[in-house]
Amino acid sequence: MYNYGLILYASFVLVRLYCRFWLIRPFHSRPIFLRASQVLHFLEAAAFCGLIAGFFVLLPSVGIWKDIILAALLVGVDVVTRWLLLEVQIRRLMRGSEKWTREAARHHLCKRVAIIDY
Repeated sequence: MYNYGLILYASFVLVRLYCRFWLIRPFHSRPIFLRASQVLHFLEAAAFCGLIAGFFVLLPSVGIWKDIILAALLVGVDVVTRWLLLEVQIRRLMRGSEKWTREAARHHLCKRVAIIDY
């Protein structure tokens, strides 16, 4: 069961990275089956289900504290990759046109992705 838990954790990271990469891209540059944002949000929800399932699969074999720390690290990795991908896209927009300020590009991308603008 230990291996299944690690596979679920790895799938969480990979699916979330895949979804984040395509969510910040413009609609016309996405593959056909990913043009609707709902598909990507569904994949993200499935990834979180995998994270929860992986937590409970690993719980008996590694202990509660190690499992909590590992799950928190994975969520932290998700937050950092979201920030990095958003920064790359902001800089790409700013490099493409002089009209984009940092705040305007950030607001535009967060509105496109439907992320809370913090």
